[in-house]
Formats: sequence, C-alpha cells, structure tokens
Amino acid sequence: MCFMKIGRSIICGLFVLLMVCVVPVAAGGGGPPCGEIPQVTGNCGSIHLSWTNAPVDHYNVYRGTIMGGPYVYIGPTTVAAYDDTNVVVGTTYYYVVRPADASNGEYCQSNEGLAMPSNCIPEFPSTLLPSTMIIGFLGTVLLIQRTRE
Repeated sequence: MCFMKIGRSIICGLFVLLMVCVVPVAAGGGGPPCGEIPQVTGNCGSIHLSWTNAPVDHYNVYRGTIMGGPYVYIGPTTVAAYDDTNVVVGTTYYYVVRPADASNGEYCQSNEGLAMPSNCIPEFPSTLLPSTMIIGFLGTVLLIQRTRE
C-alpha cells in the first residue's frame, strides 16, 4: 500500500501485479489469425479439417474427446487442411489448430471445431445389377424349358 498527500486529501492505493502474456509476432507485423473455427467434417472412418490459410511455416493440429480440452498433438501440416484417419466411428472429436513458425513456436489457438466420423456404407454395385438380372432371367427360362421336356 502507498499513501500520497495531495492538498488536504490522502490517497490510498494498492499496487497490483499484472501478468502479461507475450506471444511471438510474425514478421510484417501481427500474427496470423487464430479465431476461426476450423471446418470439420466426419467422413467414412475419418475426419477432414480445413481452415483459412495464414502466412506461417506450418500448423500444429490438436485433438481431444472432451469439449474444451485437454487436447493432444496429432500432427503438423504445411497446408490449411488435415485428414485425421486415426479415429473411432461413433466418437465425437474436438479439434484446435495452432499456427507455428519454423522453430515450432505457436502463435495462438483457433476456436474449437468438432465432428464425429461416420460408418462406411458401401455403394450398391449398380454395374452388377443388370448382369445379375440377365443371368437370373436366363436361368429361369432354362429351368422352365427343362420342366416342359
């Protein structure tokens, strides 16, 4: 505490210690944008992430299974997209992306994006359908001819 006399008044105040977080800044002023929510889509047994490209060396991608984290580092990418193939169908995953410089110093963290991978439903083999129908029809015709003989 400090006391200071100004005229007839005594001012009493507290010293407050402020913690300041210093974040590295990319050359050219200002770091890359980090507030975007990544576009996250669940596909057949995988999840695809994409986001707005920024002038950085690479991006670090993190994943968690609980909203708000904690997140585990799953890999880097030099483009503004990432395919996560190490997922379990039916599990919801939460992702954040952190732009980084060449020495792997991370600038900031994106907002969270989430997705759930879907089951793989095979497409119906439409090219086999006509041939299967023809073979079935010919088999029926031959069976009818045999029974008449």
